[in-house]
Amino acid sequence: MQNGNEALAQKALTQKALSDKKEVEYKLLAENAARTVGQLEEQLDDYKLKLQEVKTKQSIYIAKAESAKAQKQVAESLGGLNGSALANIEKYENSINQMEAEAESLTQINSDKSKLEKEFKQLENSLSIQSDMEKLKMDIAQQKQLKEQQKITDLHQKFEELNKSTHTHELKALPPSPKEELNKKMDDFFKKKE
Repeated sequence: MQNGNEALAQKALTQKALSDKKEVEYKLLAENAARTVGQLEEQLDDYKLKLQEVKTKQSIYIAKAESAKAQKQVAESLGGLNGSALANIEKYENSINQMEAEAESLTQINSDKSKLEKEFKQLENSLSIQSDMEKLKMDIAQQKQLKEQQKITDLHQKFEELNKSTHTHELKALPPSPKEELNKKMDDFFKKKE
């Protein structure tokens, strides 16, 4: 301003004021636009709800119409029946009841037969199991006896070996030791068992 730029400064201030004013206006426009968008979204949600409600009502009305149509057809069919048709239906019903009674009797007979067959099968299985058990017991007893005999044979051989080794190392002039006597007795005992 001191150099005579007063006009330039005034112009700059005017532009700044205009810019501030535009900024305020733009802010107001943006806020209005946001409010409008919010309102439109709310209206859209309301429209969607109403549309869904209309679709639901439409489905209900269609279902009611189908139900009424079916009821009408049933009523017309029943109304068309005369006395002879009802008599025929009763006759068929009696025939069906008789067939059901016969089927039930046959089922009972088959069931009794199946029970008897099952009981015979169980009896056969039981006898077979008893026979197998007896055979198994005999096999176990034989195996046990063979093992016992093998043990006795092994012990007898060990005593004989021990006896022989003891005889070779001893002097003939010495009297028999208690160990020799014991071996001899054991040897005699096992010979008697055989």
